[in-house]
Amino acid sequence: MKELRLKYLLMRHGESVANATGIVASTASSALDGYGLTPKGIRQVEAAISQSELMKIADVDSSAGSVNSAGSVDSAISSASVNSSASSAAIIIYSSDFLRARQSALIAGRLLKTEVRFDPRLRERNFGDLEMGSTAAYAQIWPEDLKNPAHKKWGVESVNEVLARMLDFLSYMESAESAYRESVEGKSDRGEKTALIVSHGDPLQILQAYFLFGDPRKHGSNPMENAELAELQVLRGVRRR
Repeated sequence: MKELRLKYLLMRHGESVANATGIVASTASSALDGYGLTPKGIRQVEAAISQSELMKIADVDSSAGSVNSAGSVDSAISSASVNSSASSAAIIIYSSDFLRARQSALIAGRLLKTEVRFDPRLRERNFGDLEMGSTAAYAQIWPEDLKNPAHKKWGVESVNEVLARMLDFLSYMESAESAYRESVEGKSDRGEKTALIVSHGDPLQILQAYFLFGDPRKHGSNPMENAELAELQVLRGVRRR
């Protein structure tokens, strides 16, 4: 991938029940419809989005980002638009379809008044045999990642496998969004569109390490906190169009 036409902002989901209880929930059977956001997680996402540059990019009133004091996911996402037809708005949101990311993305969609789409390529890294165990086990995996990005100890999804699906998603974004813009605007590079990508710690960090260092094994060097926003840095010989 030599160039990026879109600007990408990465966001880790807000605090989930799994985070709060220290449980690994990394597969569809546990996380597709379980282990959603805690009330704290809801507030984290609302605060992160309402205080970010995205509000200005989306040209919405920052007062729309007031914190949902009730901590209710239903009220936090009540007016979000899901999987609507392609939009020429300045921001598009794509998210993992796991519940904690899905809820985070829908909160962002409500605040930014833009659509949300879901893609399974953005799911959490599958932690294999460690599923439903303690998150303390992460400390066993990450040193192994540094030694070998292809390792699958404990049945985990390898760093290389995670990177492959994340890059496949980016390739899709670059082609699909650029083709859409060209069809409706007549010029593929007219203006800049921002893509907010809502996903999970390891997948986002692996993607960022690849573009920053050319080495996805270094994903632990800059861990993302819950509801943290970070621009995808493209220092590894990749240019923006």
